[in-house]
Amino acid sequence: MPENFPFKAPSVKFTTKIYHPGINDEGHICVPVLRDQWKPTVSLSSVLITIQDKVNNPSPDDPFEPDIAVLLKNDKAKFLATAKEWTKKYAT
Repeated sequence: MPENFPFKAPSVKFTTKIYHPGINDEGHICVPVLRDQWKPTVSLSSVLITIQDKVNNPSPDDPFEPDIAVLLKNDKAKFLATAKEWTKKYAT
């Protein structure tokens, strides 16, 4: 949490690698509420719900990782297989 929270958004970073179009190699997630749409009235629970929704429902629109987004758009089965492989490799 930043020192000037709630006037500045919290910093969110995944420490486990994740194969996702909205999460980059450094673990940062592409969520507007954590960037340009942050307001001091945003609750932490709504931020966590937004992150959970983003992780569970990957979208190829506005990606951090364009190559992964293209695969999600053009070959969802391969995208899911790679995501499953990364989960086994990095999260178990």
